[in-house]
Order: sequence, then C-alpha cells, then structure tokens
Amino acid sequence: MTKRIRLAGAGAIAGGLLWSAAIVLERGFSYLKPGDGTGYYVVQAMAMLAFIGFLAGVQGLDWLKAAGTGRFGRWSLQAFKIGLVLLILASMSVLITRSDESPFFPLGGLIIAAAGVLTGVAVLQTGALVGWRGFTPLLVSLYFVFGMVVPIIASPVDNGAPAPLEFTWGITWMMLGLAYVVPLTRRATAPGSTTELTQAHS
Repeated sequence: MTKRIRLAGAGAIAGGLLWSAAIVLERGFSYLKPGDGTGYYVVQAMAMLAFIGFLAGVQGLDWLKAAGTGRFGRWSLQAFKIGLVLLILASMSVLITRSDESPFFPLGGLIIAAAGVLTGVAVLQTGALVGWRGFTPLLVSLYFVFGMVVPIIASPVDNGAPAPLEFTWGITWMMLGLAYVVPLTRRATAPGSTTELTQAHS
C-alpha cells in the first residue's frame, strides 16, 4: 500500500509540474491553436501526461479509501476518474487528428468540476486525510471551478482562463501529491470500514 500511495503522490506532483510548464510554454510562445506550429502539439502532449499524473493522484484517494465506502464517496470518486480519462482521450484526439475540436474536453471538464467537488467533500467527511491534507482534494476541485471554468465562461475571448490562473492549478495538484508524500496518518476509519488506525508511511 505504501509504495502505491507514494506513486500516486509522485504522479500528482509530476502532473502538476507538467501542467504548469505546459501553460508557460503555451502562453510564452503563443501555442494556442493547431496552426501555431509544432509547439502546440508539444503542449498538448505535456497536458496529456499531466492528466495521467492527475489520474494517478485521484487513484491514490481510492487506494486510501479517503472518500469513504458509501455510495456518495465511491461514485463521486469514480466519476472524477472518468472525467480525467475523458481529458486524456481529448488530448490524444488532438495529437492524432490535428484538430482541437473534441467533445471530450467540455464533457470531461464538466464531470471533474462536479465530481471533484463532491469527492473533496467526501474526503473531508471521512477524515482519512488529517490536517491540511484533508483539504487538498477539495482545493484542487474548487480551484478548477472558480479559477478555470468561471473565468473561461466570463471571458469574451476563447483563449481559456488567464495564464496565472491556469498555471496555479498545477500547484494545487502538487499540494495533493505532497499530502501523500509527507508522513500520513489515518485519523479515522471510513464509514462502514473496520480498518484500524494505521501509519501509511510506517
């Protein structure tokens, strides 16, 4: 279990770094559309790898049973993962078709916006992640909603959210990854679980 949790943390941290680096490359060199050159596809490849890292980070919550064993937590967590899989498929589609038109992008974004927030709430309810760690899943999701989705909807131009906001989303994923890497104690068992208190890094 310990190795898997550390792997999940490494995935989330790597994903956050890749995402933020991709935003710097995209905005710094104006690789916003397929016609902007090879750099655009490099950015998309980096984003795809970042989404894979994010998926590993969310899988860590599953391995820890951090969202609980009830339907609310389990379903929201699985939906969160499905949303990320759709974003991975969307990025793959861009690389294969050379077109940025993919229904997977808005669908995946909508799913992770809703399921991510619900998962974050479930994690707080179980108390499986103690202290500041318990807030990291909700931080990732709320930031996506208010730092990414809302600015995109409010923007009069189709260039995504402002670069600093997009960059910072990667930092929230790195914080989630750090929640796994630093010593982690399960303070309470998940509802319906008989698992005793354990040291995940013992």
